[in-house]
Amino acid sequence: MCSSDLVHRWDGMSELTQKNAEMFAKLGYAVFAADIFGYGQGVLPKDLAERKHHMDIYVKDRPLMRARTQAGLDVLIKNPMVDGARLALVGYCFGGLVGVELAYAGAPLRAMVGIHGSYQNHDAADAKNVKGRFLILHGAEDKPAPISQVNELIGQLRAAQVGFQYELYSGADHGFSTPRNAAEERANTQSIVATTRFLQETLQP
Repeated sequence: MCSSDLVHRWDGMSELTQKNAEMFAKLGYAVFAADIFGYGQGVLPKDLAERKHHMDIYVKDRPLMRARTQAGLDVLIKNPMVDGARLALVGYCFGGLVGVELAYAGAPLRAMVGIHGSYQNHDAADAKNVKGRFLILHGAEDKPAPISQVNELIGQLRAAQVGFQYELYSGADHGFSTPRNAAEERANTQSIVATTRFLQETLQP
């Protein structure tokens, strides 16, 4: 079975993360929601300050970020239902940054999907290690992760000749997967369609 590792936003292993995992499971994928922050140890950020604190730990310590994400991927691969040659990572917000780091580390991912991802300070030289393709879904009005961040990432992918697709949604700000207006409702709907199509294309036998 083709499979997806799902990485949470900066609010950690929230109910929304679990609902997103269920959504992909209903599409026919074996899904493992990787717990980067440590919900099992009681870590679930309660407010913006705590979210920033826990995200900054991993932004500043990329080896730790990669190690925790790889541990989650290892759990997924060990599942007897999973085809280790047909793996994807879907990352929301903080999870988009995590997905880039894991792909740049050379993880055997056919697909990496970043949904309103936060991209910063990736080592451009590591883009050559990417094994699969990227799908970047972003809001044109994203303030925490502006288009300039996405452009920098795309420049790295192009230089390394990594296959990618990019959709930019007008009127949508960061976190459009929890829509706050009509533009973000549209962006959320279109991002689900785009992700579904991309995974079908990249994970086919």
